[in-house]
Amino acid sequence: VYRVARLVSMGVDPAAILLLTFTRKSSEEMLRRAAQILDSRCQNVSGGTFHSFCNLVLRRYSKLLGFNENFTILDRTDSEEIIQSIRKELNLNKTEKRFPKKNAILAVIGKALNMQKTVESVLVQEYPHFYEFEKEINQINSLYFKYKEEMQVFDYDDLLCKVLQLLRDFPDIREQLQNSFEYIFEFQPSNHY
Repeated sequence: VYRVARLVSMGVDPAAILLLTFTRKSSEEMLRRAAQILDSRCQNVSGGTFHSFCNLVLRRYSKLLGFNENFTILDRTDSEEIIQSIRKELNLNKTEKRFPKKNAILAVIGKALNMQKTVESVLVQEYPHFYEFEKEINQINSLYFKYKEEMQVFDYDDLLCKVLQLLRDFPDIREQLQNSFEYIFEFQPSNHY
């Protein structure tokens, strides 16, 4: 926050500074703190959560990835309900052994996506007690992915991963975004608010 205030005081355009954080509360807090240190110019710094930034980028460029700009964002509850629906459709809620719950399945799928690993490797490394259901979880993952594409929806994990895909696959877009910001900071909130 002090670096941001210093850069603005040195004449850097606040819009050329990007501050990213994990929560909306800390995003608001970082901009408020910078404004307290210097002045209201700091409130013109581009800032927000990683997810909100990715949402803005995708609204602008999602057509390049085969999605329209009016996509819907699924919250965790929405995603869990879709997973549950797929589970029921596949009759996995009536297995002899207790099949993983929707939130556990979503955690495995999300971790695989975010870590760019297979569902199998995530199960082996972090959820070995679910490994016997690897085939079924992979099937759910495939149907969940297909559902999101057909319905033009992203979950929170997709927001991050689709922007990464966009940056990797479209160097001209990556360059445009790089040229938009002179300084990029990640804000780590503390418990000293």
